[in-house]
Parts: sequence; C-alpha cells; structure tokens
Amino acid sequence: MINLYNKVLSQVPTSLSPTEKVTFYSSVLRSILQVATLTSLERCSRYLPENEVDLEASLNRMQQPSDGLPVEIIESILPSLRTYVDRNLAHGWYKEGGGG
Repeated sequence: MINLYNKVLSQVPTSLSPTEKVTFYSSVLRSILQVATLTSLERCSRYLPENEVDLEASLNRMQQPSDGLPVEIIESILPSLRTYVDRNLAHGWYKEGGGG
C-alpha cells in the first residue's frame, strides 16, 4: 500500500497551483482512509463475534462518507479488532482511554 501511495504522490503534475495540490493530496488521503475503513470492517465481519460492532450501520454510512467518518469508524472498531484479531493492530493510531 505504501508503494502505491508513493507512486500516486510522485505523479502529481508540477503545473498544479498550491490550492490544486492541497485538493489532490486531500483526495488521495481520503481514498486511503476509505480503503482502510472498508478493509477494517471486512476484518470485523470475518473475525469478530456477530454483534460486537454494528457493521450494517457503518457500511450504510460509508455509502456517502463525510471527511471525518472513516477515522470515526476506525476508532470505534479498533478496540474490538485489537481484542479479537491482533493486540498490536494499528499501533500508534489509537490509545485506549485517550492517552497519547
């Protein structure tokens, strides 16, 4: 994934204005967050107990995601993924209890 991300970043046209570059980078980041969210939800459906998280509600909301929605969903399901899949998953993304 990181190689794909770097490849996309290397293809930024040099003729873009600073505003257009921000728009481009924001779109790339938005796409990566959406893929990470959908992948995380897929792992939830595969490895978590049936009613551990509300997958249907999250998937419905992802049909028209706002900018903050992917992060909101990841932060809500990450504790369960850490409990049932891998305790070290997304190390550094989220600390339980709000610690930094």
